[in-house]
Amino acid sequence: SNSAGGGASHTAVLLMKILLASKSSSSGNDVVTVDGFGDFLNYFGKWDRHVLQRVEDTLSEKWFHGNCSTEEAERRLMEEDVGTYLVRFSSSSPGYFTVSRVASATQIHHQRITHQPMSSTFRFLGRNYSSIKELIAANARDLKLRKPAKGSPFAQALAKDMARGYQLDSPYVALSESAEISIDDLTLSLVGEPPVAAPESGGGAAGASSVASSAAPLPRGANPSTINGGGGGGGGGGGG
Repeated sequence: SNSAGGGASHTAVLLMKILLASKSSSSGNDVVTVDGFGDFLNYFGKWDRHVLQRVEDTLSEKWFHGNCSTEEAERRLMEEDVGTYLVRFSSSSPGYFTVSRVASATQIHHQRITHQPMSSTFRFLGRNYSSIKELIAANARDLKLRKPAKGSPFAQALAKDMARGYQLDSPYVALSESAEISIDDLTLSLVGEPPVAAPESGGGAAGASSVASSAAPLPRGANPSTINGGGGGGGGGGGG
């Protein structure tokens, strides 16, 4: 069993649950799929002692909207003032991010942030950055990024948490194929060894070892040549 983050902050735990957990249609429990966890690693890098800080630094920003399609981004920006913006996971390029912004009274621009899966470098408009937060701060003036768009699920949850406190429904979120994430301390078990006092997840051990041995899990349907190919290096093109 591998652990990440040591003493995870309450904020990190809350944000991780919002990002990763979904209700199982069969059991009604909060679950994290192996595919979903692989996508998470592609965006935020390897599961190490810094991963929770990377997640918290990004998801706690009001401008970060996570999984948001191009159409939904435009809906959230429609009729907003020039300079209103959001950052989201790219809906067309695995591991990439997209800046969506109101560029004029009649135009919404989508610009892709190049980020190879599992990498710690973010490339935008010909320059490299070590984090999304650093990238946005460095380009805010040139892109006229003035006001975060409303509608971020993370911002809404944090506001609710600050107003009246937030209680996690369960200390554990089951990861399919026998792996589990403890939401209390985000201890990850990918080899069939559940954390101490963890409730039974109902999954068998099959498939867990193959997940643990994958250094860079690919998103659903991804082609390795697509992941490793260049594409969008300048970061200024249209973002999906």
